[in-house]
Amino acid sequence: MKQRPSGVTMWSIFAITLCLIQLYAYLRMPYDFMGLLNICIATSFLISGIFLLRLKNWARILFICQMVYNAVIGTRRLFKDYIFSLPHIIVWILVFLTPSILAVFYFNKSEIKEIFTE
Repeated sequence: MKQRPSGVTMWSIFAITLCLIQLYAYLRMPYDFMGLLNICIATSFLISGIFLLRLKNWARILFICQMVYNAVIGTRRLFKDYIFSLPHIIVWILVFLTPSILAVFYFNKSEIKEIFTE
């Protein structure tokens, strides 16, 4: 049986937490297309979080794609609203950019890839 690294467990918990955040955002939004999109994103984070724990390679790839999407959407929101104050930029870096970059690099490390391909 494969030994799951603690980093994979941490990122799985992070994905499930993001699912809960998205579901909370859905409850605060009107029932329209964006609300439906939040439900789909939340479901995908839940699925990737659960199957990362089971060391499925497709869940690793899905989570990488989700984190790239997270960084792109966070950047789009920052520039769309033209919010260039220091607190907004710090939140953007801490919430969107840093976790996304760390996740992409972590799941592309050769020893982590090997665990998912065994």
